[in-house]
Amino acid sequence: MSSKPDGGGEILYLYGSDGQPLHGFSDAELERIEEVRFKRKLAAAMERWQAGDLTAFSAMVRLFWHRSPEAFPLQLVKMSEKLVALAMAEEEKNARADFAMHLERWEMVVELRERHEELTQRGRINLERAHADLMATIKAQNTEECERLLRLLPELRELAAVNYGSSLEQAQATAAEALSRIGPKNVEPRSIRESYDIIRAAGGRDASYEGFLVERQRRRELRRRRGQPLDGSEE
Repeated sequence: MSSKPDGGGEILYLYGSDGQPLHGFSDAELERIEEVRFKRKLAAAMERWQAGDLTAFSAMVRLFWHRSPEAFPLQLVKMSEKLVALAMAEEEKNARADFAMHLERWEMVVELRERHEELTQRGRINLERAHADLMATIKAQNTEECERLLRLLPELRELAAVNYGSSLEQAQATAAEALSRIGPKNVEPRSIRESYDIIRAAGGRDASYEGFLVERQRRRELRRRRGQPLDGSEE
């Protein structure tokens, strides 16, 4: 695993802007983390399918493609998405896409909050290990390795200082930054906050598509009563 995810909802915050894994995660560790996420997302998609959500079919095809692109060509993903689009009314298709987007953002924020301590501790450990290795190489007069570690230290210091999610607001900012790196346009923390709020109000981990529709309509009515424009931020 030598490059960052391409926007399939993976652990975007574990990859740098150069596409390389951060914090010294090995390929095996990243594969283990993504395997857990794959199984969770597959189970969630299966529940959506059983509840009548046709978009779950194309979502599952995309999950398998991202896991094994050599076995599931991208063309198959696009064909499944086109098939689903033809089978659904435009309004429902757009609403389910909105729900999926908000839910994915909510999940990212929750995960950042839950893993903040683990990630920051790992950053500190990697920095301390590099300092110890540097002292050892200086003592051993290993000039080449010493120069390599000196080049690495600034990045490790920066990573050790990253605040992934010590607060809800910080987790939302981190999620916005990660999504902006792989998307066609910047995602503002305000948009992440609105996604988080609407899914939380719709039930959080138990949020359903139907519950999302009810909450979205409630927010629209509230905006109308207040005379606020429906700018789509709640969608």
